[in-house]
Amino acid sequence: MLNIDTVQKNIFPGAHDSIWQAFPWHGGAASPHSSQALAVSVFGTLAVHPECQVLVAETLHLMFDWDPQGDGEWRVELERDLPRSLLGERRPTQVDVLLQNKTSAVLLECKFTEAGGGPCSQTKPLSSGKHKGLIQCDGNYREQTNPVNGKTARCALTAKGIRYWKYVPRYFDLDAHVDHEPCPFSGPAYQYMRNTLAAGQWARDHDQERAAFGLIYVEGESFSVAGEVADPQSEWGQFVARLRSDAPVAVQAVSYQRLLETWCQHFPEDESLARLAEWFAERVSNVERTLRPDVSVA
Repeated sequence: MLNIDTVQKNIFPGAHDSIWQAFPWHGGAASPHSSQALAVSVFGTLAVHPECQVLVAETLHLMFDWDPQGDGEWRVELERDLPRSLLGERRPTQVDVLLQNKTSAVLLECKFTEAGGGPCSQTKPLSSGKHKGLIQCDGNYREQTNPVNGKTARCALTAKGIRYWKYVPRYFDLDAHVDHEPCPFSGPAYQYMRNTLAAGQWARDHDQERAAFGLIYVEGESFSVAGEVADPQSEWGQFVARLRSDAPVAVQAVSYQRLLETWCQHFPEDESLARLAEWFAERVSNVERTLRPDVSVA
């Protein structure tokens, strides 16, 4: 059972007022490597900061070159479950951070030590049950029959009523009526795609004019997502390259370091932000030592 006191000790103190006993903690939230703990520490501090509205505006200007002044008050929500009906999902997309006001919605996916985004589960062997070991999709977007339910479709999720490929052509230069081998979303880009579609459809359902998906990561050679963002041939690079120029959602990646630098530059005398930046630097340094034990980290 997760010890809440241990988890709270793993969170920057300035963020404590943004969380509570029933918060949907992940199993590893007490670990220094926890991406959830890092995201809550940074964006939980943002949520309760007296200058929250200004900091959100600075964040969106940095990430998407938006000028959100005059668009109404921003709400900052952590670990928000989106409705299953949004994309027809059986398990709802869970957003690390949701920023929204009357005109805009921004979904943020926060990474720390992960290798990248989460791949599609349909290409993995089932781990239990009477169909244990069976694979529901071979990793290609082409007509095939799911050995578990006997349904035939180009996408095993489409056959289950999940509407990703209904919306994909609206956001990506991909035709849902032709084969794609391999499927562009069978690997880590799957999670990025889900979040992009969710951001766009959430804004559409709530009559919001702007939508965005942002990937937040940690800079450094030891952190895989930083390398992925920098490489145009990576899953992230190829994912971004497939986006339509007229897609109804903005997509961008930015590091925690750049965010914190921007916040601290805007409020250079703010002690809470300075302490957060120091806490973050120490957390990253300590974790990097465990990832590269043969290298001394200054």
